[in-house]
Amino acid sequence: MLLIAAPLCAAAERYIIPIWGMDVHGASGTYTGAIAMTNLGDADATVKVTKIVAIASHPCAFGPCAFEQWAVPPHLTRVISDQGATVIFGGRVLDFGAVEIESDRPIEVASEIFKGTWGHPLSWQSVEVARDWITGPSMIPRGIPFDAAFRLYLINPNDFAIRFDYHSDYGKTGTATVAANSIAVIELTSFLGAGGGAEVPTGTAFPLYINAEFPYLAASFTASGVVSSNVRIARPLTKPR
Repeated sequence: MLLIAAPLCAAAERYIIPIWGMDVHGASGTYTGAIAMTNLGDADATVKVTKIVAIASHPCAFGPCAFEQWAVPPHLTRVISDQGATVIFGGRVLDFGAVEIESDRPIEVASEIFKGTWGHPLSWQSVEVARDWITGPSMIPRGIPFDAAFRLYLINPNDFAIRFDYHSDYGKTGTATVAANSIAVIELTSFLGAGGGAEVPTGTAFPLYINAEFPYLAASFTASGVVSSNVRIARPLTKPR
């Protein structure tokens, strides 16, 4: 008997952008996100939106509304921003929040936030892109600025509420229960406590530790009206700190 092995399907490549927005009004300016997808391979890559976790969204008026999908030809970069392309999933258009995308081939994914109006950007910052959701303890390196005024974004992609615990090395702790498929934005001031601490040789910014029992992502932003161009994301730890 001749046995023919079925071809194995390649696992999808996952990329999670912790914050993306269209014309979000923040401190001293308007902020817009851009997702740049670069295909360095020799064959087309198909990229699709597999999840959004929204702070703000609106109904999709023009199809397809199930999810957005893009083809990225070889040796080309495709940019998703507020200039024509949209992030759609489950009949909703994402205005502000987190987005998960998957590609059938390895690609380079970069995310940027710029402040200013179209054609006149005042500043740019690259935002780290996660490759998977985190379960268990994590750390945001240099997550707390020296003045200790910042925002913590706790992203829950699950279909049920989950509890987050977070703390610094200097005695401050906090907890939050975040609703299903949503993001909690937590204002934190003087989180380091009196006198803060010493963070040598990494400079005047301090780590923040987060823990949750179910998949999540976390990011910190320096204080602003809504969103900031200074973003740090959580990294998984092997054990709680």
